[in-house]
Amino acid sequence: MNKFLLFIFILAFGFVGAQQYVIGHVTTDAGTKVPGVLVFNVHTEETARTDSDGNFIIRARSSDELRFIKNNFERVSVKVQPDHFTRPLNIAIQLRAQLIEEVEIAFKPTGNLRKDVRALDRPKKVEELNNNLAKWVQSGPAMAYPSNKMPSSLVLGPDMKSGQLSLFSSGGGGLLGAAIKSISKAVQPAKTTADYAETQAFYKRVKENIDLGYFYKHGIDEYQFEMLLAFVDGKYQLAKNFRSNFNKTAIEFYLKKELKDFMNRNKMKSVEEPA
Repeated sequence: MNKFLLFIFILAFGFVGAQQYVIGHVTTDAGTKVPGVLVFNVHTEETARTDSDGNFIIRARSSDELRFIKNNFERVSVKVQPDHFTRPLNIAIQLRAQLIEEVEIAFKPTGNLRKDVRALDRPKKVEELNNNLAKWVQSGPAMAYPSNKMPSSLVLGPDMKSGQLSLFSSGGGGLLGAAIKSISKAVQPAKTTADYAETQAFYKRVKENIDLGYFYKHGIDEYQFEMLLAFVDGKYQLAKNFRSNFNKTAIEFYLKKELKDFMNRNKMKSVEEPA
């Protein structure tokens, strides 16, 4: 009988001793920390959740299956390996693709998405103003205006044969006009659409320079701020306009301006608003 109890004790001790801890970190593909992710051990049915920095710890054994579950994200399953007990387990989860309801287009699109979006759901005041403006243009001016015509003496230009030289006309050999035109082209580089790497670098610079405390006070965490930044960038092309000429004041203005609309779209409530 004593030998049997000893065998049971050794067996139970071995089972408990096989239980170890897996420590890890959950982020998005872009490297953003994801809090509140459910970590589920399929074998033992034990659960854990990631903290505000995306860190987690859960008991497991080699060959156990861990599932990572988060609303609006694709599920990830990982089979525990022996080396997972000796180094952190880093998990990257992806946002789940969401179907968009079909929209019936009642106008003829131009093919330019930026122009076509402006034609949808225009405010009534804008429509009324456009109609009044169109009527005013068709009716013509109610008063006489000076004729927009250059004097003949100026149209003919300087008399080059007699030694005259225009200082302001860049097309007619003017020195000052040509110099101003060349300088203008040199100091105004053309703006181009930012690629993925440039956009990510711009987002990182914004987070390093913008005072995030204002947004945190309204209940926006770091992950939601990145979503807000992407939302405002798509609306105002921040990366295109400010990645080369970084304007902190303008960027912060656009972010604060669209904060309320962003929170309404995502059904979020500001912590400073009364319940």
